[in-house]
Amino acid sequence: MGKLNIAICDDNMNVREQVKNFLNDFFQHKQIDVIYHLFEDGYDLIQNKQSLDIIILDIEMNKCNGFEVRDALFSQRINSRIIYLSDYKDRLQDAFGKNVYGFVSRDSIL
Repeated sequence: MGKLNIAICDDNMNVREQVKNFLNDFFQHKQIDVIYHLFEDGYDLIQNKQSLDIIILDIEMNKCNGFEVRDALFSQRINSRIIYLSDYKDRLQDAFGKNVYGFVSRDSIL
């Protein structure tokens, strides 16, 4: 198996680093090689041209929210698996759609 490409997109630098560390511990234990791509806003993620296997995506960000990112990636026919990471549990119903595989509360991993 090649390296897994994971994007972490959150406007909070500390959250990005904490999620990366959490995932790094998990994947090292499973002996899976991962390349991390960190983005501070959805617009930068949409402009990314690298193939991404998994996207950990915040819902509320400054330039472009997580739902806009999901829709833009879908319109570009990008099939990355999206997992939302957010404190906005009331937006859970809106989070699901094409290529969305889950919703994780920040409290559960940070």
